[in-house]
Amino acid sequence: MFFNKKNKLVGLDIGSRTLKVAEVVEKASGLVLKKIG
Repeated sequence: MFFNKKNKLVGLDIGSRTLKVAEVVEKASGLVLKKIG
């Protein structure tokens, strides 16, 4: 039996006035930015 494990990374940037979050997923073609906000 094969399992498709999806690796997800979340980056967090805390600035003095802003907060930024990015979600990156690993696919066969490489890393892909999925969400940013």
